[in-house]
Amino acid sequence: MNETCQERIIEHFEGRMDDLRILWDLYMEDSEAEDYDIGNMYDYGLAFDYVAPHTFKEQDEGYFRYQLSWGGPSDEFRIYASPGGGRGQQFSVYRIEYWFLDWFDGAHKILLGADRKLLEEIFYNFFDDSGTTTVQYDEAMIDYRDEDDYDEDEEDEETEDDFLESVADKTDRYEEFFSGDGVPDDVKTAVDNIISGIRKVLDNK
Repeated sequence: MNETCQERIIEHFEGRMDDLRILWDLYMEDSEAEDYDIGNMYDYGLAFDYVAPHTFKEQDEGYFRYQLSWGGPSDEFRIYASPGGGRGQQFSVYRIEYWFLDWFDGAHKILLGADRKLLEEIFYNFFDDSGTTTVQYDEAMIDYRDEDDYDEDEEDEETEDDFLESVADKTDRYEEFFSGDGVPDDVKTAVDNIISGIRKVLDNK
């Protein structure tokens, strides 16, 4: 029986952290330095981008994604950070997670202690200082805001349709009520004129 992602995550996480410690130490000594087996910081992993809120189902928070591999399995670090920070930083990190995913299964681990400190150093000194965080965040949030505007317009249209349908329904009921026996002719005439005006407005919508 195949192991679950939860059963496999620690081995993969520890391997990634070992790689990053080696590469980060090399980078801090010489940004162009390489390890024979795993290369250098610039080549390690696949991508670094920002995932806006609600990109995926039930995803309320946005996060920076340091994607290391893709397919089955795939793994990535998710760095949750708020815009703004001290000491010239563009963002302030408040949580970091490592995710291991493999075909309809997944597991994650929250980074603590020395592991979190290392990823924060990489985030601030490698991605944030270079302006990569700002570029990726701005690009993702432009699309996110555009989708929000579209959704609001769509909701307004739906609300208007519901309102017009309600008016039409009430107009039919008022017409039926005031056309009954016992209603004075002058009242019927006045109501007919009002209903006629309402229907003209509805027909133009």
